[in-house]
Amino acid sequence: MDAYKKYAAGGEISYTGKIDTAIIYSGHNRVLVYGLFSSDPKITSCTIYWDNRADSVVIPVTRTDGVDTLRTYITGLSEGTHSFEIVDYDKNRNASIGVFKTGKVYGDVYVQSLVNRTIASSALNTDLNTELSFANIDNSTGAFTTEIHYLSNEGDSLTMFVPVSTSDTVLNNHQYGSEVSYRTLYVPDTLCIDTLTTDFETYQPVSGSTWVDVTSSYVKNAGNSFQYSSWDGSRWGILADWTTNDAVKNASGYGGYELRSEGGVLSMEGGWGLPGVTNGKIYQTIVLPYAGQWRFSALIDVLGTAGDKYLVVNKGDSLPDITDLNSATGYFNFSASAEGATVNVDFNVTEPSSNITVGFVSTMPNTGSYYKITSVKLQYYIEKK
Repeated sequence: MDAYKKYAAGGEISYTGKIDTAIIYSGHNRVLVYGLFSSDPKITSCTIYWDNRADSVVIPVTRTDGVDTLRTYITGLSEGTHSFEIVDYDKNRNASIGVFKTGKVYGDVYVQSLVNRTIASSALNTDLNTELSFANIDNSTGAFTTEIHYLSNEGDSLTMFVPVSTSDTVLNNHQYGSEVSYRTLYVPDTLCIDTLTTDFETYQPVSGSTWVDVTSSYVKNAGNSFQYSSWDGSRWGILADWTTNDAVKNASGYGGYELRSEGGVLSMEGGWGLPGVTNGKIYQTIVLPYAGQWRFSALIDVLGTAGDKYLVVNKGDSLPDITDLNSATGYFNFSASAEGATVNVDFNVTEPSSNITVGFVSTMPNTGSYYKITSVKLQYYIEKK
């Protein structure tokens, strides 16, 4: 009590109300000072000091009947942690008790330490769009997204953002073969008002002439294990999504599908109690959206030497008979091919959205003839740009 009286000797001391809820938001060479004026209607100004009053700024305050907000940027600050003191004044220069806070400032040293997220690889997807795969990045550093700039097929500049939680992204309508530029964006702490970035880097995605696997977009039930629409509950069945003619269905109305130890295969067989197959056909019709060079392939599991076995491609909705294969768009006789080999038919499409039928045409004697197909593949050729 005596100490208070000594302090108050000479008259009553009048204090101005101090600012409430003071927060220093971090930033890039700057901070945002935030607070609320709520306790004293007589406040006319606020002085913000920093670094032990080495510098300051005076903010005029016009009070209203409610709660008023202080929101002031202090710029040109050096990198590091700074101390701040906020003092309110009334018109008679009566000061409030100081409110002390610290705030962090990010600068060039911090920015230069930021790491750009790595693009690990690129490929063309089945829609012929460029797909990028990113390496992981530690999001505890404040990294939250990667900004990508690229050219469209029309030559326009496009921008997209890939969150750090996303590993793969598609550059829709990317001009094949053109470089992309990218940088990673950071917000280093929850109070930071600025987004900090790495420098842009360039990346060359997949380019040059290449075959692109588009099987999953156009071919149904392509194998590795083929699926059946119906089967005898034991070995033989009818393939789902493929057309199988009656000549192939020589196992009590089933045929074209066979369940083997490794899974379902596309199959034709004659002998071992099965009738021969004459002009057997297994095929499906697909719509190809692009003009250009295409390839239809089949991976052989096993096959015997007897019989005539053809991989066939034909424009339209059907395959020609085995006696008329010269009228087909393309065909390959794989009767003498090795087990485990991949056989191909290359063909050109001149008009987009063309109906093309792909499949197999075979004649198999009843003397122990067979072939089994593990999978089929459809590819499109991209020219070098």
